Amino acid sequence: MQPFNARVGFRGQYRWSILNEDGSPGFAIDQLGRKQTGGEWRANLITQLGMNSVAPTDGGHGAGFGPPGRAYLHVGEGALVIETDSGAITASQSGTTVTASAAIFASTDVGDLVLWGSGETALISAFTDTTHVEVTASAIVAGGVFTIKRTSTDQLVSQVESGNSDGGFGASSSYSFDDPNQQVRGELTVTRVVTMTANRNLTEFGFSPDGTATNLHIVELFRDSGGAPIALTIPSGKKLRLDHTLIETAAWSLQAHEFDLQEYDVTDVPLSVTAATNASPIQITTNFPHNFSTGDQVNVTGVVGNTAANGIWTVTVVDSTTFTLDGSTGNGGYTSGGTVARHLSGNLFPYVTGSSVTGTAISKLFSRFVTLGDNYSGFYDRVLFSTNSQAAPAYPFTGVNTFIINHTEVNPGISYDNYVADSMEVGKSFTFNVGTANGNLYSIGFEGDGVGQVFKFTNPTYFTKDSNHTLTFRFVISWWWSF
Repeated sequence: MQPFNARVGFRGQYRWSILNEDGSPGFAIDQLGRKQTGGEWRANLITQLGMNSVAPTDGGHGAGFGPPGRAYLHVGEGALVIETDSGAITASQSGTTVTASAAIFASTDVGDLVLWGSGETALISAFTDTTHVEVTASAIVAGGVFTIKRTSTDQLVSQVESGNSDGGFGASSSYSFDDPNQQVRGELTVTRVVTMTANRNLTEFGFSPDGTATNLHIVELFRDSGGAPIALTIPSGKKLRLDHTLIETAAWSLQAHEFDLQEYDVTDVPLSVTAATNASPIQITTNFPHNFSTGDQVNVTGVVGNTAANGIWTVTVVDSTTFTLDGSTGNGGYTSGGTVARHLSGNLFPYVTGSSVTGTAISKLFSRFVTLGDNYSGFYDRVLFSTNSQAAPAYPFTGVNTFIINHTEVNPGISYDNYVADSMEVGKSFTFNVGTANGNLYSIGFEGDGVGQVFKFTNPTYFTKDSNHTLTFRFVISWWWSF
């Protein structure tokens, strides 16, 4: 079965300020002799990918937002960013491959940023040759000029101070609805303060879950009000305060989603094609009873010979092992191959308990998304399934919550993926075993402490899990970054 996908947007912003020894506002001097006090919020230019550890402290229950990922603030005096303009050389991006019009790339570019003239950014993950590199973010970018920004993206060049004090400022969270973009937006802010033990010329900072300087999850350069990298000269004894906000966005509107459910027999053989007539419509014969009903949708893949059978079709059932593909016309004799999966569609949406969406509930929703860690043990504890067909409510989600009603809560051996560094994807699975008959399922969801994600089926209205088959659902959270 293909996974349920819930996509959550992450981006960061920060602001720095200088404090005197008594905590009152102070200032630093930049390399041009200008007085700098900081205070302006700026978007992160450089973030370590795989933001699996920039999470709350409390297992995702919406209270403390600090460790592990931003427990320690590290500051350094390393080299500023080096920029190389492409000049007359242009490049384009297709998927994760960047192709330049002439030789410009080198193996040392891995870990650097490509900044397109049109505004897109990408992190170079692999060097192929002088005109080709691979990047971490898939995109389509037309040919144009670009800049390569070179600096460390996973550790400081030269650390001089670190610490985990919040200086009495603590942490905070908030949420808001962005109506024009149909999104709910959550902000988790962490404050860290470090004291200079000597005169320092700071240029870079980073966050880590511990005191290890090479275990950073966020790396950034100090910048002035115009966005240019700067070096801050800070006298001994003065303090640097740095506030970092992780901004998460998710759609509050219902999101259409489709996936395939591959059925297997008791010996784990998939539902397969044994014949596909060269006729109009094509008639499919399967290796065991398909359990489809007329009007269901299926996805046929891998048929050889009569390749016109491949694709997504609405079916008309002939008997327990045959059905026709509505509107199809054969294009040759069937020779071999082919599997059949049930094609389902529905709406994916956040699930929040309570009579209305409250600040506490939204905080839980977002912290539940980001509480991942290496094994993200706090990421949804239970599974819900419902045999009730009532529709989901409309925004603003006030009144009695009907996101998933008359549900049954189960824990049938939930398993999780081990997080792969920089993969920006994690998943949990649960399996209903042979012998478990769950009836007609209208909606399913993962839930943790009253917050989760739900999928409500619309095509067909429901499907039945019978006692002869296992049924596995895998729920995937994926995320990305922006600079």
